[in-house]
Amino acid sequence: MIVDSICLKKIIVLIAAGFLTFSSFDTVYARQNIVIGDLSVGYELRERNYDNRDLTEVAGQAGNETVGDGGDVILVEDRTDNRNRYFFEPRLTITSTGITDRIALTYAPRINFEEDDYTNHVDHDFGLQAEKNFSRAWSVVFSDNFFLGDDSLRESSTRTSTIGSPVEEEGGDAEAPAAGEEDSASLTERVGSRRFWRNDLSMSTEYIYKEDSVAGIGYSYNMLRNVDDEVGGYTEYDRYDAMLRLSYRFNRVWHAGVEGHYTRGIFDDNPDVAVIRVTPGEGDITVGTADVTASDDLQEYNVSTNVTYDWTPHDDLFVDYTFLGTEYDHPLREDTWLHQFALGLSHDFTRQLHLTVTGGPSLVKRENRSWETDYNAY
Repeated sequence: MIVDSICLKKIIVLIAAGFLTFSSFDTVYARQNIVIGDLSVGYELRERNYDNRDLTEVAGQAGNETVGDGGDVILVEDRTDNRNRYFFEPRLTITSTGITDRIALTYAPRINFEEDDYTNHVDHDFGLQAEKNFSRAWSVVFSDNFFLGDDSLRESSTRTSTIGSPVEEEGGDAEAPAAGEEDSASLTERVGSRRFWRNDLSMSTEYIYKEDSVAGIGYSYNMLRNVDDEVGGYTEYDRYDAMLRLSYRFNRVWHAGVEGHYTRGIFDDNPDVAVIRVTPGEGDITVGTADVTASDDLQEYNVSTNVTYDWTPHDDLFVDYTFLGTEYDHPLREDTWLHQFALGLSHDFTRQLHLTVTGGPSLVKRENRSWETDYNAY
């Protein structure tokens, strides 16, 4: 039985079952402590539709799929059965704020009861954020987020690589992204239900050396690991990102800024994929797994600059330039370079209503290919 199409339906009902707030204030140390608790209860329904088709028919129509040696049809999609579950998600948030610092802790376990096989498991979501102002000009921010579970839809900030892998859009067919189209958004997790854990650690500092002029540096480390060694898991990775930011106000009307990122992505070189081997004419069909040794390790260089002219108290003219370069370790992957220019106008109707209009050309260079030009406006 092979999946011809997948229809995903999800119904979630969240009910605020409880709410608790505790606040204390110490006049001696001028510190405020707040504790907030809440509970969400819901039901999740996912339906997947299957069509019965002969495996040889699928193999004959696999012209757009990855085909290995010996007639292997490699299927990289996660093909699982329906899943219905109830869940209870308590959340506890503790915040402590002082004159020069702030600490916030969040823990949200999610208890899942599977209706189909009568099993249960617990997801864990933990967050820590700390801010410290050493002076009016110098501040440091630290954060760490840990997630263990199997529902990627719950954590939209989860980051994993699908570079070079078919990405399935909801309601559509899987398509392999064209070379050069993978930017930092390619480090975004695909929708799925495999159990994994992820940890995101970041630290940054900023110094205000002049009015409306800031210098800052930052560093982040992200990692993802599968909990179960099963076919169809997420691509495991280690992601390092270094950031440098500088802005400067020349006078009352002119302001400029630049920000640069260097990203190093190291991915699992040997992911297991499902393989269906079809022997033409003999009707011999076997299903198994195979190792694919194609490194997706990469380096990304991202630089963005802007110059702003404060035309009136309510109108700003600005020019933006962005460069994004991606270099792959694997010799068969195409390195890409993107240059994007934009000219725009921003207008403030009120304090709450703003309008921004911008547009400009984009230049893309793929390795061993000619330059490509496009235009964008929004």
